Amino acid sequence: MSFLIETILSQTIASQQKQVEDQRKYPRKKEKIPIIIHGTSKTNYYYHSGEIQDLSLGGIRIRIPRNCKCRLRPDDDNKFEILFKIHQSDEPIIIKCASRRFETRAEGTIIGAVFQEAELHSYQQLQTHLLLNTP
Repeated sequence: MSFLIETILSQTIASQQKQVEDQRKYPRKKEKIPIIIHGTSKTNYYYHSGEIQDLSLGGIRIRIPRNCKCRLRPDDDNKFEILFKIHQSDEPIIIKCASRRFETRAEGTIIGAVFQEAELHSYQQLQTHLLLNTP
């Protein structure tokens, strides 16, 4: 009897995990790529250094180090531009984003964002990188 219950529980958990994974339109790929974030506040422009944590064709998760004063705020309508280079490319990728999630952790601010606009060349580089380097 306990074997049956254990089997049913493990199948239910596996099914729930699959549903969570399938909610994303595009699969995420873990990355560690340096990034520059450019945005505007009410009074001026700002730049942040950071690191890509994961990346997909539809969005990105970024970490801004704890020692940087993050001007992006969870309650604002944050639109910003990111600039980064993929190791095979000499051309930078530039994409406009909108923030969706904020999380403060010991290592810094984690920002989840969706892509809003990119030049064709930038999006093609990103697409090639993600498709060629997917397991």
